[in-house]
Amino acid sequence: MAHAICGIYHRGEADADAVEAMLAALPGLGCAGRVEGDAVSFGYRGLWADAGENDAPQARCADRDLTVVADARLDNRAELADALGIAGPDKAGVQDSELILRAYERWGADCPARLHGDYAFAIWDHRERVLFCARDAVGARPFYYATGPGGRFAFASDVDAALAAPGVDGGLDETHVAAFLMHVPTDGSTFFRAVRSLPPGHSIAVGAEAERARRWWRPEDAPSVRRASDEDYEAELLDRYREAMRDRLCGAHPLGVHVSGGLDSSSVAVLAARELRPRGLRPHAFCWHPPPGDAQTEEEADEYRLIESVCEQEGLEPRYHSVSAGHTLDMLRRDVTRFPDRDGTLLHESLVQRSAAELGVRVILSGWGGDDCVSCAGTGYYAELLRGGRLGRLLREARAVSDRPWRFVARHAVLSQLRLPPTSVAAALLRGRMPRAHISMAHPALSRRHRRRRPGLPRLNGVRRTQLERLGSPFLVPRIEDWAASGARAGIEYRYPLLDRRLIEFVLGLPVEQFRHGARSRWLMRRSLRSVLPPAVLEGSNKRDPARARPTMAALDEALPAISRQLAARSAPPARAAYLDMDKLRAHMEAGVFPRKRTHPGKLSRALKLLDWQTD
Repeated sequence: MAHAICGIYHRGEADADAVEAMLAALPGLGCAGRVEGDAVSFGYRGLWADAGENDAPQARCADRDLTVVADARLDNRAELADALGIAGPDKAGVQDSELILRAYERWGADCPARLHGDYAFAIWDHRERVLFCARDAVGARPFYYATGPGGRFAFASDVDAALAAPGVDGGLDETHVAAFLMHVPTDGSTFFRAVRSLPPGHSIAVGAEAERARRWWRPEDAPSVRRASDEDYEAELLDRYREAMRDRLCGAHPLGVHVSGGLDSSSVAVLAARELRPRGLRPHAFCWHPPPGDAQTEEEADEYRLIESVCEQEGLEPRYHSVSAGHTLDMLRRDVTRFPDRDGTLLHESLVQRSAAELGVRVILSGWGGDDCVSCAGTGYYAELLRGGRLGRLLREARAVSDRPWRFVARHAVLSQLRLPPTSVAAALLRGRMPRAHISMAHPALSRRHRRRRPGLPRLNGVRRTQLERLGSPFLVPRIEDWAASGARAGIEYRYPLLDRRLIEFVLGLPVEQFRHGARSRWLMRRSLRSVLPPAVLEGSNKRDPARARPTMAALDEALPAISRQLAARSAPPARAAYLDMDKLRAHMEAGVFPRKRTHPGKLSRALKLLDWQTD
């Protein structure tokens, strides 16, 4: 059961009412409650309207004087119960929060490594006078924290709740604002100076004088995996994928899935449908695309054929969603610091959330993150062959995909091993297009102060290294956090089968040959899903989504004049205009259409969402 949680550790004089403002700011529709300790105040709220007290987001251990509050869904419950000596009827009925507490009692600060699933929790250890907090390996459950006056340490699963803690500074963090506008990575910061996000796979111990963060999960430590044959790899990947799916089907129904016609979302939809069918259940299929009658080209029609082939195979009814200019205008005027949408996907997903809420859907399964590791394209494969001295295989692979094999080797095996400035000619050769100047809507002075933050292209000199870079990328977690925040307000929880830690660790240990074969990328995933997906989906490679992109750009263009008129009608520019190059912003708005080429449309939309439209 999903919950929103919050709490305060009082280093100084305790204030029993301090958590009330945080509790009031928590999103959710269900039960709310408080848990008090001698130096802590915890709060929680159920995500769903019928969430009751028996869902137990909190637990106590009187013998050792431990108290926990948790937002958790554990996968390895039976394994944990056996290790902790829980047997008989108690094994099935024990709550996840109690399992977490007992795990801490047994293993202390090492307990997160024993917990598989999605979670964020805080434990007050009265004897040690320590508040111990942890977040799951991939960050499926958010965890924010802030330090207030008197040394108060506040935490919450929502940024608004963290800001509601007494004395927490709500000022914006200029460095984070610049990173957002320039689309460069951040390091756990948020839009607010005082609030930080605990990184995935980390814990933090808060004592009387200090806070000690620790990384408890290191994907690079995943052990090597070797099996006797290709067929063994295929079978084991599919078995582990199905296990990850079964674990994420527990709890609330009805349930939804995304369907896009791509490999990851399609496999999630099919496996979910097949697991639910014996129970007489069927997931709702949600698409970001408008209805198929709007298709204008053969490429767009092909995209709809992929979506409908998946739905027809499993007896699902695809629910399409059209992005209107009015909805687009509303989304562009939302304050991105309080309603975060850092990658722009909530323009579509908010429509899915609205549709899901009308159907009573509580859980949506997403294929997000799959191609960062489990179904990766094998990027870095050719460089790895070169570094390993496997020149014969490298040339055979190059000849299979290019009529200029030596040029292919230079580009994909040599240049990819260098960390290149993103606008360099060498980087252009690697990408296959000429460099262009980095353009953003940030104020020139802001750009100059933070230009050093813009990274070079990653060194793609190995499949595993590429997977690790992408798993550790600060671009992966923000979508999870943003969807969690927006989903909580709609009473929806997101689950990501392809980000299962056990599945990721298995894939990270595989031989590199399993990921690419000649011109075929995502090789192991395609082989493993032969009995799952329609052939056209299995062989598909187009990730451009033209049937969604064209009407989306049309809606953005239609909304732009209204935005321009509203901005011109203000008596004074918004306060946050100081962060932006307003001359460049106005020039783009006067053009009447969102930019297509030199400035990505996302850069303009990020600037508009940053502006504080509600002030005058």
